[in-house]
Amino acid sequence: MRKKSFTLIELLVVIAIIAILAGMLLPALGKAKDHANTTNCLSRVKQCILVQLAYEDDSNGYMFIYDAAGNVCWNQMFETAYSLTKEVGSCPGNIPTDGNGYYGFGMFNPRMCQSVLPSLCRYEANKYLHLGVKGLKAPSSFPVLGDSLNKSASDTTKRKQYFFAWVDNDGAAEKFHFRHTRKANFAFLDGHAASLDLNSAAENFKTFYSQNGMSISKVVFWDPAMEKNKVY
Repeated sequence: MRKKSFTLIELLVVIAIIAILAGMLLPALGKAKDHANTTNCLSRVKQCILVQLAYEDDSNGYMFIYDAAGNVCWNQMFETAYSLTKEVGSCPGNIPTDGNGYYGFGMFNPRMCQSVLPSLCRYEANKYLHLGVKGLKAPSSFPVLGDSLNKSASDTTKRKQYFFAWVDNDGAAEKFHFRHTRKANFAFLDGHAASLDLNSAAENFKTFYSQNGMSISKVVFWDPAMEKNKVY
């Protein structure tokens, strides 16, 4: 009796079916991985703002930004004082490979406020720069920190973040960055965290500006899909 075996045509059909199934499944697996990274990132942003709020409670309404004398990032201070780990202080799975800057959790840049709302900026003991939040209006509309990109510097600290994120200067290299399927994770002054698209993030900043008397005419973000600034 002759043993039955696959013909060449049957084998090619099976291979084609497997290739089709793989082509259908791989995008779904990629989306699932992106979703997991987004969720993990959102959790980390939430933990970062809770640490900031803990510092605020201990500091009479001022949020820590950096050590002006020692050039220390805001997250470095929390690593020792509030047990914030480097892993929590960075976005997972989103590290540039082209050497053109680095990703991280950037903080709203208070330097822009010196002329329009000086109470936001404060030096204490000529060393620590703080973001003054006591008495600010619309806390739920104020994204204190979020996913960001710095295209002008290398990540020498391996912390994947930096001091500030400019939101009103289209010429600056530091921007909030919408890398999670054109969304970015933000943490707000009232302690909540959320994923926002560019339009929603711009509306939040504009609401915060208007309710606190800040005359900012535009909001600028980095749109990774367009590879350029998005101005509102």
